[in-house]
Amino acid sequence: MLALVAVPVAAGVLLGYARGGRLRHLADVPVRAPWLLLLAAALQFVHFDAAGTRVAVESALHVSLMVPIFGLVGVWCLVNLPGRPRLGQAAVALVLLGGAANALVIAANGRMPYAESALVAAHVSDEQRVRGEHSPKHVAADATTRLRALGDVIPVRPVQKVVSVGDVVLLIGVAGVVAAGMSAPGAPRPALPTEPGQAPVFAPDRRLASSRLARRATGHTGERRSGPSQAS
Repeated sequence: MLALVAVPVAAGVLLGYARGGRLRHLADVPVRAPWLLLLAAALQFVHFDAAGTRVAVESALHVSLMVPIFGLVGVWCLVNLPGRPRLGQAAVALVLLGGAANALVIAANGRMPYAESALVAAHVSDEQRVRGEHSPKHVAADATTRLRALGDVIPVRPVQKVVSVGDVVLLIGVAGVVAAGMSAPGAPRPALPTEPGQAPVFAPDRRLASSRLARRATGHTGERRSGPSQAS
């Protein structure tokens, strides 16, 4: 999975530099409610490494533990959405959409279904197959599988993995999040064109600059001129 994540992260870094960003700006991105991610990580540990607890919790909830994990990450994304630049908001929306698609198919089937044909096309090794068959997250798709198109049906041969549509959308969102985070916080927009000899006008003064240019084009300055007084 790390190999799959590395590609969109690298693409996000390249896009960030193309937009004039810098990696150091990622450290300045404010993060709200990090405890939600910590709680999601704790649940994921239980899901994969504490089989007895996982079975007990899933029996009580009647749903895979992966669903509340996706839910916590989704809430964290929503909490961190306000105040972000447009690219960041669009990227987070993609992360939410991809995560929701994965959570939906897992909730419908108890686990993430995978297609045998996709495993063959991706050249998945026998060792990986055995791990997948014993994983608490995956289950082989069959005639009873619901929402099969949202399962792991897309082969990625270079890394011998299969992914879902939700994974693809989510990873595109990750690339956008990285690119948006590389932008300088509070950086001014490009200067507006000005007449020779005038100082550049930045985005906050856009309306003022437009009104001045309009008055000059029509010959009005907005100033009152005093004329000779007339005798009554």
